[in-house]
Amino acid sequence: MIRFLDGVLGPKSVKPLIIILGVILAVCAFGVARCIWKGGAAQQAEQTTKSGEALADAAENAVETVTNAHAREASIDTIVEEAAKEIDNAPSPEAARAATLRAVCVLEEYRLDPACTVQQPNP
Repeated sequence: MIRFLDGVLGPKSVKPLIIILGVILAVCAFGVARCIWKGGAAQQAEQTTKSGEALADAAENAVETVTNAHAREASIDTIVEEAAKEIDNAPSPEAARAATLRAVCVLEEYRLDPACTVQQPNP
């Protein structure tokens, strides 16, 4: 490698380059050693604790989100089942349409729809 550098940089530049690289390597090694010897472990432990707490909070939020989504889906399933029974038992097409509108207007996504606000007793 020294011969390669000698050919690329010239014979007078190789020695200072190697010395500079050695100094840089020594400074890096000293910095790493200082972190380890002067509280680096305590800082690492603190950071690990903070990371663990953040991960636990994220997991808790994810579980809460999934639970809420499951509850919403169960509510929607109940509304759809009840609407299907009402529609099946409707005596006329108008009654089936009214049952469909009632069921759709119960859903949160459609509550503010103009067709649903007309259906509400006190809009």
